[in-house]
Amino acid sequence: YITGFMEDVPHIGTFTYRLKGFKEQPTDHYMRTYYLAAQPFFTNSKKWCFGGTPRHMLMLNYIKNIFNVYRDNPKFVFGFHGELSHDSYNDIGAADEDLYQWVKSLQDQGHLNNTILILMSDHGHRFAEIRNTIAGKQEERLPFFSFTFPPWFKQAHPEAYANFVYNTKHLSTPFDVHRTLQNILKIGTPKQGDLSQRDMSLFDKIPLERTCADAFIEPHWCACLAWEELPTTNGTVIAAAKSFIEFLNSYTEEHREICEVLKLDQILWAARLIPTK
Repeated sequence: YITGFMEDVPHIGTFTYRLKGFKEQPTDHYMRTYYLAAQPFFTNSKKWCFGGTPRHMLMLNYIKNIFNVYRDNPKFVFGFHGELSHDSYNDIGAADEDLYQWVKSLQDQGHLNNTILILMSDHGHRFAEIRNTIAGKQEERLPFFSFTFPPWFKQAHPEAYANFVYNTKHLSTPFDVHRTLQNILKIGTPKQGDLSQRDMSLFDKIPLERTCADAFIEPHWCACLAWEELPTTNGTVIAAAKSFIEFLNSYTEEHREICEVLKLDQILWAARLIPTK
């Protein structure tokens, strides 16, 4: 395979933010060195541009060139553009027409006849007040993620394709996507997904009863949970409150000269997280 790895903001790259990156160039084509060299010149151009070229087009054109040069070679290319949307996604719409024309160009030139194209985001807004709403919470946890298959794929692998469509309505994770990419190299007979596995190919059928716990998703990031209010007289609620008070008293035991012994006075509100349908 011809390989490519592109990220446009090198100081917060997947393998460089709080990490040490690579000792050697990890793929055949790698844009980090280009962006490091080009960044000092970005300040001389208009916002989001390098000279007269929108900066997102630098990466899109580079990827398209890989497809044109290696037309007859198998390829795995990962490009991630974050500059337009990282701090605020209000600007990302500026790339809509360019992205459309880029995908259309790949299709018109026949590249998508033997390519699985994935368009994705990594997460929703991380700071905005919209995160305090139900919609914002879901968006943060359920970013856009799409697969486009070659026209012949559905006919060649009808059961795998049907399972893939079925799984769009079920709980899946990035680990499942990773397993799916491995599965693409050798698509066998689809099967029922195993709940004991952390990852399942999206060409297999994910069980309807799969939970965030089954998929190793922490409760904070689970998009399939809702708050259910509980009566403050509930035995479990009272026991949890007392346990918390005991923990606090134990934590402050060594500083009793300045810390009072706490006692449970009143429970004002209680709720629990439960799976949604």
